[in-house]
Amino acid sequence: MQTNSSSAVTYQVSYDSFGIQKSSSGSTSSPFGFVGAAGYQQDSDSGLMLLGHRYYDSSTGRFLTRDPVKDGRNWYGYCGNNPNYWIDPTGFGFWGSIWTGVKWVAGVAGAVAVGVGVVIEAPVIIIVGGVVVAVVAAVSLIELGLGALSDVDKANKARAKAATNPDPVERAQELEDINNGPIVGDGLKKTYEMGVEGEKASVDIESN
Repeated sequence: MQTNSSSAVTYQVSYDSFGIQKSSSGSTSSPFGFVGAAGYQQDSDSGLMLLGHRYYDSSTGRFLTRDPVKDGRNWYGYCGNNPNYWIDPTGFGFWGSIWTGVKWVAGVAGAVAVGVGVVIEAPVIIIVGGVVVAVVAAVSLIELGLGALSDVDKANKARAKAATNPDPVERAQELEDINNGPIVGDGLKKTYEMGVEGEKASVDIESN
């Protein structure tokens, strides 16, 4: 439900457990609808939802890509097909979400320990808390680095496959889709934009 400055309801919507819209009234430009409080964002054009690291299709109740942490046997399923009790804001499945929660709790606990140690002047508590915070930060950075390498590998494979398309127009479009799609992160887009522009230039040359 969405209200204006006068507390009047301007938008109201209801969903089933998998995110299929059942009814709505009013209008909104916000991408946060189904489980929006947990960060689910819906694309108005495709209807797909971005749940952390993966896109989710509510019409099928499945993710479009495999679970990166390979949680359980069904790597495309949403919340173990039990969304009445679970949500998946990270896109990493149940255990991935648990792991994210553990890191968050550990990081907060470490920071609190450091603060308490400073107040009561207890060097041991400060050191222990600092070590916990440092370990959580290091693990997060390693996961971020591995994720970036995985994105680079996926993008390179998709780009290599697109390059085999003999049609220059289709080839340029495929490369542009790779550049703008979920495979390529923001950090890689500029690199691929140059490749896309090169393909478009080759199309113009071949057309003439």
